[in-house]
Amino acid sequence: MSMAIVAILVEGELDHIFYEHYIRRVMGGQRVGHEVLPEPIRELLEEARRVRFDVLKLEDRLLVLVRCGGFEAMRALLGLLLRHRDELVREGLCDVILVSDADKNVRATIEGKVGSILGSCGWQWQDEHAILVEVSGRKLRISGITHGLSGKGRTGQLEDLVELLATKLYPREEHAIRMLEAELGRELNSKQKASIFAALLSKHQSKEELVAGLLRSAKNHHLEQLRDLLRELEEALRP
Repeated sequence: MSMAIVAILVEGELDHIFYEHYIRRVMGGQRVGHEVLPEPIRELLEEARRVRFDVLKLEDRLLVLVRCGGFEAMRALLGLLLRHRDELVREGLCDVILVSDADKNVRATIEGKVGSILGSCGWQWQDEHAILVEVSGRKLRISGITHGLSGKGRTGQLEDLVELLATKLYPREEHAIRMLEAELGRELNSKQKASIFAALLSKHQSKEELVAGLLRSAKNHHLEQLRDLLRELEEALRP
């Protein structure tokens, strides 16, 4: 029996690296080659403009983690998947998950794209996060998940989680950032702090390199705290 396939659409390279390492380190996923995907799904993604993807096996599912190259490109890829839905669902695609910053209206994006392609028939909201699309007697679930935190110094973006984890793992560097804030007479937001952590801790001063290192070196109790903030994603990947 073929494995169920879940497409996880993320915006950029930082998101892609974060979730690949998270799924592998925290959820126990294993990276596998593109060749395990059915040919129609693999070819569609390989031919899509600006897209890069990795495939991970998680229990009895294949997760296709797709870096779209921006939010508008994510919307465009969702439209492409919907237009080819009959063939893709026949080949095993059962879920499409859009993961984006909390300042984006993912629900409206999903509803708008589904409505523009399918009209008003053949789909319905399953709950506040997910739409079910009828496809030749089967159902394709399309859902939206946001990351990022709210509150003082937060941006509603992935850097909120990156800065939170870096602060727990590197208290000396966090103290240096607090001293910088005192000298400047103002507080920095999480995106600015994440950039400083990257400059101090990663060889090439990149946030992508910082994220990979944080998720590799974090202790289990740090990962459990992160897991609590991403519970919605885990529930979507382990229905």
